[in-house]
Amino acid sequence: MLKLFKNKKRITVTKDMSVSYLLRQDREIRAILEDAGMHCVGCPSAMDETIEMACLIHGADPAALMERIQIVLDRKYDAEHAAD
Repeated sequence: MLKLFKNKKRITVTKDMSVSYLLRQDREIRAILEDAGMHCVGCPSAMDETIEMACLIHGADPAALMERIQIVLDRKYDAEHAAD
C-alpha cells in the first residue's frame, strides 16, 4: 500500500484546495467529484479550479462535497497510522 501520509500531518479539506491536488491524494476522490456532477475532472482547465469554483460551476454544495472528501482522507490517514 502506498503510504500517502507517512511523516505527514492529517489533511484538512478546504474550499480553496485545487481539484488536481485532491485528485492526487486518493483515487476514490475522482468518483466523489463525478458523483457530484463534475465529470470534467480530467479536463486540463478543471485541474486548477478550487473546490469552491468547481461547486459553483456545477451547482454542487461545497460543504457536502468537502465532507465526503474529508471522510475518505481521514479513513486513509487513520489506516496508515493505526500501527503507530
